[in-house]
Amino acid sequence: MQEKCTRLLESRKTRSADEAARHAAKYQDRLSPRARLEHLFDDGRYMEFGTLGKGPTGGEGDCVITAVGRVAGRTVYAYCQDYTQMGGSLGAMQAQKISQLQEKALKAGCPIIALLESGGARIQEGVGSLDGYGRIFSMNVKSSGRIPQLAIVFGACAGGASYSPALMDFIITVRGRSRMFITGPDVIKTVVGETVQAEELGGASVLGSKSGVSHFTAEDEDGAIATAKAILSYLGQPMAPGKAPVVKEGDWDFLPEVPNRAYDMHQVVEKVFDQGSILEYQKDWGRNAMTAFARLNGRAVAVVANQPAFMAGCIDIDASDKMSRFIRMADAFGLPIITFVDTPGYLPGVKQEHDGIIRHGAKLLYAYAEAVNPRITVIVRKAYGGAYIAMGSKAIGADAVFAYPFAEVAVMGAEAAVKIVRKKDLAAGADAAALADEYRNEVMNPSFSAHMDLIDELIVPSETRDRLIMSLSTLCAAKPGEHGNIPL
Repeated sequence: MQEKCTRLLESRKTRSADEAARHAAKYQDRLSPRARLEHLFDDGRYMEFGTLGKGPTGGEGDCVITAVGRVAGRTVYAYCQDYTQMGGSLGAMQAQKISQLQEKALKAGCPIIALLESGGARIQEGVGSLDGYGRIFSMNVKSSGRIPQLAIVFGACAGGASYSPALMDFIITVRGRSRMFITGPDVIKTVVGETVQAEELGGASVLGSKSGVSHFTAEDEDGAIATAKAILSYLGQPMAPGKAPVVKEGDWDFLPEVPNRAYDMHQVVEKVFDQGSILEYQKDWGRNAMTAFARLNGRAVAVVANQPAFMAGCIDIDASDKMSRFIRMADAFGLPIITFVDTPGYLPGVKQEHDGIIRHGAKLLYAYAEAVNPRITVIVRKAYGGAYIAMGSKAIGADAVFAYPFAEVAVMGAEAAVKIVRKKDLAAGADAAALADEYRNEVMNPSFSAHMDLIDELIVPSETRDRLIMSLSTLCAAKPGEHGNIPL
């Protein structure tokens, strides 16, 4: 018996030495697969599954480490692709280990984190590797909206390897290292005749600012792991200590009196939510909308807002998709949704119409109307047309709606409205600016909407935080929404 135990311990040492040698030979510029797991789990401790699993073309462990441990005291399942073996490519055994881990996480109701770096399907195993991807994708969908699924892309995720993270709730990339694409530069050059570098095709900056595939971009591997832990803290800790922001008299003076003058919505959000609690989601993509995790008096919430500093806060296709996905994710995991409105409407133009702004804009309506968790809306300034309805109005389910006294709520802006409703007066020589002011004061005044019970209360900006806290305390407790988190 002792001899067998000794042989087992020796084989572990040999395997660890082999892994260290492979890493030291070529990959000293990045964390080793097991080091990534050690950085993720509390005290670097975790328990592995299928340690010796070996497929028809791989070695022991077969390019993936599947494990369970604790992250900030919470049980988390994780798998890490071993890029030092066959490029981390996926074969039958690797797929089996991953899908079994997914099943364990779903059964236990625990988050799952994928630490990814893979060259894609293992060509040597033929269509069997593709079948393996299909099984992983199926489990991604079954888990959607039921347990948090996070993907950290440390290196390449090519071909089928890109679709599992795309089906998960969050994708975190590492600047200068991460790459995701369906067809690589070589294939594009062969088929299309275009020459493109991998970084230009699907590097972290492209994924975060152009395609909108990723949700968070970290500067290094440790930063990516820290981001994953931060996300889990909002989804796993409904309440935590919170500290009110320091707001002095005059701090709200940045809000312009002129309706078409720009300002940064971050200035509003930072004066409302707990200090240091704001974690922005997709901050470099769809910048005319803002989405973020935050805490309000210690309570985790989801923040959705228009951003007047970009495109005047108009809602376009990208902003529609960005806000819709975030709202549905928040609702699936039981987060209250707090919305700040300042938008002149959906972005007009032939390209937007041809690219499907109606189809994409409808997602935003659907997301708000489908949500079951507390929804509170603050109309900061402009709320025009269909965008007024879509941005968390009472008509589609808001539990409470507040507005600042200088807000404007109407079908359209005053100048455009008078050209229609006062057409005869204009033809008779009436002053257009005077008519616009009259329409603005009589119809666009938020009191007009409040009298129709579409706005619950007019408040001054400095009252925002207190009103939100009081409103949340009176609403029903948050609960998971009964839907998945489809990648809109």
